[in-house]
Amino acid sequence: MKKLKLFPAVIALALLAGCASPGLNKQQKRAVSSYAQSAQALNGMAGQEFLAIRNQVIELNKLTAAFSPTWDAEDKDFDRALNVVDTRTRVKAVATLRSYAELLSGFVDDWEDDRIKGAAANFVSNVRDLDSNQKIDDNYLNVFEKVVTGIGRIFVEKKKKEAVVAVVAMSHEQVAHLCDLLIKDFSGVGGYTSQLVTTASQTLVAADSYLRKSGEQPGRDSAVEAYDLGQLALQRHAELHAGISEAAEHMKQANTDLVDVLREKKPQPFKSFAHFKLTVEALAETAQYYTR
Repeated sequence: MKKLKLFPAVIALALLAGCASPGLNKQQKRAVSSYAQSAQALNGMAGQEFLAIRNQVIELNKLTAAFSPTWDAEDKDFDRALNVVDTRTRVKAVATLRSYAELLSGFVDDWEDDRIKGAAANFVSNVRDLDSNQKIDDNYLNVFEKVVTGIGRIFVEKKKKEAVVAVVAMSHEQVAHLCDLLIKDFSGVGGYTSQLVTTASQTLVAADSYLRKSGEQPGRDSAVEAYDLGQLALQRHAELHAGISEAAEHMKQANTDLVDVLREKKPQPFKSFAHFKLTVEALAETAQYYTR
């Protein structure tokens, strides 16, 4: 991936150059607000779903172990590939995207300077805590922190627009990279959810084979429960996980468009913000069905 090359002096000049420039216009405020709200909602759902997926895999394997003669009685590795470390890594990634969205909300919701600086510091801390394959490079963070330290001064001088432009532009590649990882994880193709799809499919085959046997089987109740849970897991993946993957694609595009909106490269509103918002709203309704 192409590295984002920014230097402290360049950023400082960019921020200082607009002392007399007007602040965010209505279109820019709407774009930032819409994006931030949708991104917070999406990544909140994604974080909860990573935990739910792991719990489902564990439950499916426990039920299968209760009736399947092929399951080693001594094998307690019920989470399989979805161990605590891998799950925590994904949760940290969506927490980083959410903290980015919260920072943007602060700019348009007129937070106090100290609160803005706290949100910025939280975002930087989250990015630093990412695994090596999840972050662009530390040089980006070093430059970003220099901008963060001047946020209080920027607000006193009423240079909110310059601050937002710098934060969004500098964070663009990092956010896009995390969106790509989120898209893959929920696509079911080699990502995190693929383990749930594999486990649910194997459970359905094992449970169906067991229930077809004649006579009373001691593990019948577990097999029935496993079969029902396996079907629900595949349905959940087809609807909820596919929706999260699609929403992450919209988030990536909307974040790219946000850079242009803030730089006033295009006067007309971008459709990506509306698409992102509508996708997340529909996704929230789907999530309610599976989490009630």
